[in-house]
Amino acid sequence: MKATSGKPYWALVSGARPGAVGEIGLGLELPDDTSVEAFSTDGIVESAPGSYTATRVAPVVAEATTYVLVWYDPVWDESVTEPLIVNPTGFAAGPAKWFTVEDARAVSPLGNATKYPSEMIEAAREVAQSSIEDACGVSFTPSPFTVRVVSHGAPSIWVTSRLLTVESATRGDGEEIDLTGLEPGDYGTAHLPRGWPTGLLTFTGMHGYPVPPERVKRAAILLTKRMLVDSPINDRTTSLTTVDGNTERFVTAGVTRLNHGREALFDVPEVNACVAVYGVRDGLAIA
Repeated sequence: MKATSGKPYWALVSGARPGAVGEIGLGLELPDDTSVEAFSTDGIVESAPGSYTATRVAPVVAEATTYVLVWYDPVWDESVTEPLIVNPTGFAAGPAKWFTVEDARAVSPLGNATKYPSEMIEAAREVAQSSIEDACGVSFTPSPFTVRVVSHGAPSIWVTSRLLTVESATRGDGEEIDLTGLEPGDYGTAHLPRGWPTGLLTFTGMHGYPVPPERVKRAAILLTKRMLVDSPINDRTTSLTTVDGNTERFVTAGVTRLNHGREALFDVPEVNACVAVYGVRDGLAIA
């Protein structure tokens, strides 16, 4: 998930021990296990049996920094971790929101401002957006990137999905490459007519969608609703047999297999459909 320097963010964990408010804690570490924020139970609420949420304030950073959120249950002696990328203010080139609170309120029952205040919708929106981007492997707004690519000297080289601009390219020894005549090509390629130098190259620039597709916006709203609205059906339920003997099957994240054979990443069908349509899987680029 992503957060902005010095701004509040919303953390969520599911599948934990029910009824453990005051026991389950949340901490923040660096990837090398250095503690940044000690484990604390402050402000943690159980939004549904076994699901806990907490609002925290992101560390102040001067450049994009990756942390690790750690949920810990001292009774079960179990922990759940999740990466947290904190960007400095103004770092993201694209809009911080794909849809407005007013857009979300058009979907029932989020129109109830008393039960679902704007701050709650905004926090869930951030989680929904980052979850969809992580699942699709692509940014749905223009975002900065830095990648390293192996070149064999061809004029065209694959850099990253949804390439918008290349701002710099350097050789392995740090020497900058003259980008005169550079043209971003189709499907994430960058074309340099005279050919790219051989070896390991480092690219920086912008990638992503210029604006989120409308279907992706809609999926983010539905996922936001799913995070905020309690369901009478347990999250782990895969099917239900009615009194007349009919069996209704549910989309259960991590269990249900979709038409393409993969497990459903979400329990909202439209969100899974967006992952199938817009999802990409980047690999090593060879030129």
